[in-house]
Amino acid sequence: MDIDDATQPTSPRPTAPRSRTAVLVALGALVVVAVVWAVGAALRTGAPGDAAPDATDVPGGLVVSAHDASGAVLTGDAADDLETVLLHRLGRAGIEHEGVTRTSDGGWAVTLPDGAPPEAVAAAAQVLATPLDGGVARVLAVGRSAADEVAGAVVAGTSPLLTADVLDAFGALDCHGTTGAVRLADGVSAVCDLTSTMTYLLGDVEVPLADVTDVTVRSDAVEIAFDDDGARRLAELTGTVAGLPAPENQVAVVAAGEVLTAPQVQQAIAGGVVWIAGDGELDDVVTSSLRLAAAGARLDVAAIG
Repeated sequence: MDIDDATQPTSPRPTAPRSRTAVLVALGALVVVAVVWAVGAALRTGAPGDAAPDATDVPGGLVVSAHDASGAVLTGDAADDLETVLLHRLGRAGIEHEGVTRTSDGGWAVTLPDGAPPEAVAAAAQVLATPLDGGVARVLAVGRSAADEVAGAVVAGTSPLLTADVLDAFGALDCHGTTGAVRLADGVSAVCDLTSTMTYLLGDVEVPLADVTDVTVRSDAVEIAFDDDGARRLAELTGTVAGLPAPENQVAVVAAGEVLTAPQVQQAIAGGVVWIAGDGELDDVVTSSLRLAAAGARLDVAAIG
């Protein structure tokens, strides 16, 4: 989606590498973030109407249980959202599996190939157990996965948190072998994007997604509404980074262990309502991740003998 010409910044664009990064513009109470999401999600398996298996029906597999902030088992749309995220995680990590199906007790059974070694089961469990929470954090540095064909130099800001050791570890980050946020030092975490291509070095979350009151899917965008505390925090954060040199003028929206978007900020965002517009390829994953984080969803993963 193009942003109206009248809202385009007049200052030159920085040359920092970006992926699905757009210019964040406050339009009264609304902000439009143009995001391009690349292809890459695993296909859903299992025929509709199949009988729900018991956990004991999945030898050598994994069983995932999930609850919202109140402790209730996820059901309905929330259950569908979690299944979308689980399948995305398996596909992103390249983990072979034979399907993700609902169990009779409200969980999810992940069937792994016959004879999967213990280390493969452990790796799959680690991927699936990545926390679902998230928030908005300032960007300290931007790079590309060390495994990417066009991996290049890190573009870093001037934060004193960016020591030589932190930047070296960040530059060596391989998104294809990384699950969730990697804590590199106090107040500094490395997080990959949805496609395992871009890497972001982030400060601590300053606007938690627990402050989100509603995630609404529109025809060509996702609307995120924050409560009063979230709106205040968002205005303070974006007002602080607006106009800084790249990449410190970016904020990242993180959920379920991945950067969903990392737009540039031109001015403080007031009103507490943000729009994210995508091209449809990974929109379901983005929407599901936001909803689960806003609901305070929590995961437990157990291996079946």
